[in-house]
Amino acid sequence: MRKKDIIEAREAMKGTYPEILRKLNALIAIGRGRALFTAVIYIEDNKTLTTSQKQYILNKVEAAQHECRRFLYIGWRFVWQLPVEMRDGVAYMDTFRYIRYLPAGRQQFRLLLKLIKMANHESNPDFIKSSYKKDLYYDAYRVLRNYYIK
Repeated sequence: MRKKDIIEAREAMKGTYPEILRKLNALIAIGRGRALFTAVIYIEDNKTLTTSQKQYILNKVEAAQHECRRFLYIGWRFVWQLPVEMRDGVAYMDTFRYIRYLPAGRQQFRLLLKLIKMANHESNPDFIKSSYKKDLYYDAYRVLRNYYIK
């Protein structure tokens, strides 16, 4: 993940609802898929948005995946792009912030399974030994419990 993308993403999520929509449209128009996906992670930082406005923005970003050829629309790919030292808890927890806003169902479940599979992958030995693995399983359980065990 380039620093430029993170800066663009943070800037896109600042301001009022109409300003955010304008910035997202600009990112879609110039095909800044990575910045667009990262912007979704920072959606919680904006306290002025209502839940329905957040949901609308997320739906818009989901629809934009077809327009942005380089769009990293699913969380595990985003994590895979990070440098190894950043692939630990922060990346995974940010991905879970994104998962929480996905519509409950198959897509959310598949993303959780991919994250767990990736956490167990032998190319990621440091993660397997770390305490973040427990956090990942706990978060997976928590997210699934919230939607499926009611």
